[in-house]
Amino acid sequence: MPKLIYALVIAAITIACACAEEQSEAPPEEEPQLIQAEVQGVLIEPESKRPVVLLTSLDGQSCLPIFVGQVEAAAIWRCLNKLDVGRPMTHDLLVSIINELGAAVSRIVVTEMKDGVYHSNIEITAGGKTLTLDARPSDAIAVALRTGAKIYVDTKVMKEAGLKPIQPALPNDKPEKKPDEEGPPPENITEPI
Repeated sequence: MPKLIYALVIAAITIACACAEEQSEAPPEEEPQLIQAEVQGVLIEPESKRPVVLLTSLDGQSCLPIFVGQVEAAAIWRCLNKLDVGRPMTHDLLVSIINELGAAVSRIVVTEMKDGVYHSNIEITAGGKTLTLDARPSDAIAVALRTGAKIYVDTKVMKEAGLKPIQPALPNDKPEKKPDEEGPPPENITEPI
């Protein structure tokens, strides 16, 4: 009889531990909600004279300005304008290495903004596996443009730092003057960047 009680106590402890483990396991991480975006252009911010890459959601409802370095801005601009410089630049070399290794860039994701700095990942598929590499958004965007990979922004980032897109007035745009308005039309108050 004592052996039976001992066996039942061991079984009860085992079941209790298994139940406790199930309850203490962290719930699986939720897949982040992503917004697909495209590069609208590389602009110069008028006050700081720093380059900005403008990512715009495909639905046109939001845009994300990302300040980048001069070299990265030039690399992105060259790709957008299909400018061949004759020799492979750093991002071209990276894409060549990825391709030669039999891998492919599947997408890039702007994942977060921490302390005023954007973070992103480049997702590469190779041998049936997906590798997620930490990268600066400027480098990730330059690689995505060279490979045709899709660009995504985490919805939390877009909500935190995104803007409503505006269509700047062009220098030749003149507002129509209504008959009841007085005075000359205002000067061009919105210069294209």
